[in-house]
Amino acid sequence: MADIYTGFKSNDQSVTVKTYLAQGWNNLVHSDLLINVYKPQFFIDLPIVSTKLLSNHFQFFYSNLKPIDDDLQSTIDSFSEINLQGSDMIGHMNEIRKIIDTYRLRLNLYIANSMFEK
Repeated sequence: MADIYTGFKSNDQSVTVKTYLAQGWNNLVHSDLLINVYKPQFFIDLPIVSTKLLSNHFQFFYSNLKPIDDDLQSTIDSFSEINLQGSDMIGHMNEIRKIIDTYRLRLNLYIANSMFEK
């Protein structure tokens, strides 16, 4: 899995190939590894790859490899710490904010749903 993840952080493969690989990568079969190893690494790598990847590869990285676990508050907090600078990052920061909004919505729905179950 480490080789696949390294490939996600390079411009060598097409975004199409990466998209197919990500479909298998994000399978819950790999959840222990994704949550315990690659979730923290994702947030470490995010600012680094923002300066190394082409724009469409970077967008693929944060859109398709974002965490799949249910610790939504942790994910929101980690995404909220990302602050990419420069005019070429404005669009990416807007997309990251949309991702945060989606996680917040999911969290609020979980909270509301848990209130009704009591």
